[in-house]
Amino acid sequence: MPLLTLLGRWLDRGATGLFGVAGAGGGSQTSAFLDAYRQNLAGRVDELGRIVAGFEARADRAGLPLDAYVTAFTGNGSAVIRWEGEAMAATIERYRALADALSAIDRSTPLTEPFVALGGLDPRTAADAWAAFTPALPLDVAGMGYTLVGAIVLMALFQLLVLPVRAGAAAARSPTGKPSPKP
Repeated sequence: MPLLTLLGRWLDRGATGLFGVAGAGGGSQTSAFLDAYRQNLAGRVDELGRIVAGFEARADRAGLPLDAYVTAFTGNGSAVIRWEGEAMAATIERYRALADALSAIDRSTPLTEPFVALGGLDPRTAADAWAAFTPALPLDVAGMGYTLVGAIVLMALFQLLVLPVRAGAAAARSPTGKPSPKP
């Protein structure tokens, strides 16, 4: 076998391996980041839940359901009181949205979790989770699965990227200028 052919195969296999290692590294971080995001999200839901519980307690003391209590503020003629009502309504809405997102993640399977998390991703929570994120090597089944998927995806991507190069090299070796059929 010619030296260039051997060298080309060695480089191809080496690059495929490097892409596989990079994919495995990135894939393993999916599980770690999802855990960090879930923890950050759960902390926000817990804190907002305490605040909303305070709103509910004051609404109960006023003898009103929560929505009517908030409406009493937002419908008030005083701008200051109206702004407080709008702030309460925004807090309640954010609490419900984040609680729904957390509930969806908790109900998801390891296979669907990344897609569920992305579907209800809160950009602020994700940014804060990313800022505090420390890479880890999760050794649970989900972490190993994401590692394997990451390796396979990047190795396959590399193979797709080099297809045109291989076709061109095969055409250059063929006397007709077209890739020769494999025996």
